[in-house]
Amino acid sequence: MEQKARERAGWLLEPLVKVGPLRFGMNPDEVASALDGAVAHVSQGLGSGIGWGYYTDWGVTAVYGEDNGLVAVAIDAMDGPLVRLRDIDLIARVPSEVSADIQDLAQREGLSVRVNWSGDPEVEAWGVSMGAAQEQGLSPEGYTQRLDTMITNALLVGPELANNPFESEPVIRRRDVRDEPPNVGAWPVRAEQERQHWDWTPLESVGPLRFGMKPQEVAAALSEKPTTRHGRYPFGTSWEGLGQWILGEDRFDRVGITAHYSSGYNWPPLSALSPFTDGLGLRSSSRASG
Repeated sequence: MEQKARERAGWLLEPLVKVGPLRFGMNPDEVASALDGAVAHVSQGLGSGIGWGYYTDWGVTAVYGEDNGLVAVAIDAMDGPLVRLRDIDLIARVPSEVSADIQDLAQREGLSVRVNWSGDPEVEAWGVSMGAAQEQGLSPEGYTQRLDTMITNALLVGPELANNPFESEPVIRRRDVRDEPPNVGAWPVRAEQERQHWDWTPLESVGPLRFGMKPQEVAAALSEKPTTRHGRYPFGTSWEGLGQWILGEDRFDRVGITAHYSSGYNWPPLSALSPFTDGLGLRSSSRASG
């Protein structure tokens, strides 16, 4: 859930030097102290050199280099501090508005703006790489639900990562985007007549895919090999196996879907599907009961 704006900290960005109370080069203990003793409830390799820690109470992820020094700070769109650069508010705003403000400020300062892997603005001289996430809110029944808007987040880095923030070694330990198809900033929507159209039976199947299928069965049903695969190694939980890579999702570019799998031993079962914006069209089957 998004914190209310008045409850979110307001941080100033000093490009390539610090953001709010976090100065690049700090070690994990210094970062925790600067965040009022916050604990990284989700972390990997924290304190052992290259690693990262997510401070859920702040909506901030701190990324550390080989010497345990802070090299990057990722600001969450929903819960992170409201970061300000000069006269620009970077976080939790409409992406197109932030992009226009960045272009204007960069032009005034004689700086170049490039497009990062997600199609968002990136400025090396500031160590700023923008992104966006789906905004969420509460339904009338009190459940968390997606809203119809995207809001901005950001990756802010020190000088050693500014040239290529997302493909720098410490950052890819947290999220490796090297296999993600680059977004040039446009929104190419596939024509309706070029899309496949599938029937959807809630909780049972989508087109030729039935929930519970193994990954190899999904690929066979689609007559397509995965374009990219994403997974993870277990976090020490014995039920997941020791050291065995766990498949999380397969992306199928021709059909236009991502298949998501549940964790488990060996080949995990199909548990969800995400159509691309330019992917297939879905309609509810007449056999569906709700």
